Amino acid sequence: MVTFGAAERRDVAAAVVFLRARPQVEGIAVPGVSMGGAVALQAAPELDVAGLFVESSFAELRTMTAGRIPFLPEVLARLGASWIGVVASLQLGVDLDSVSPLAALARLDAGIPVVLLHAGADAVVPLEEGRRLAAARAGLRLEVFAGATHGDCLGADRDRYSALLGSFVRQAFGPIAPR
Repeated sequence: MVTFGAAERRDVAAAVVFLRARPQVEGIAVPGVSMGGAVALQAAPELDVAGLFVESSFAELRTMTAGRIPFLPEVLARLGASWIGVVASLQLGVDLDSVSPLAALARLDAGIPVVLLHAGADAVVPLEEGRRLAAARAGLRLEVFAGATHGDCLGADRDRYSALLGSFVRQAFGPIAPR
């Protein structure tokens, strides 16, 4: 059952506990794309992680839901989102307001590096959701990949993506010596 991060964050926590039990693991960074990014962001404040590398995540499930009803005026879209929230609560036991990567990011320790990427031509998670996430934390920059579709920042610009990932790894873990 999908709960958009309300329950899935426990899976991330279990994975971190599993990896921490391995003596060869010195640090853990959590990547996530789309809902995986939302889950990573929601789980991170309660975990001991070295950083987050997130692509095309939504900021809040309620605003994301309202934005998925573009053919209605804003007032009706919000009403529709509220109705979806009631259904989600009844069927999934999920309170839409509790699914907030935005709130989790604001609670995350300021010393934990976060890289936010977003596809510029994302038709699934609007770019505005990424902008809202970036605004939640001082100094956080949103890397927009112009022309990229949802979840395909790597495919849109492999060199830029690789450079951002390499910079993130160095920031999260320091210089990595060959073994």
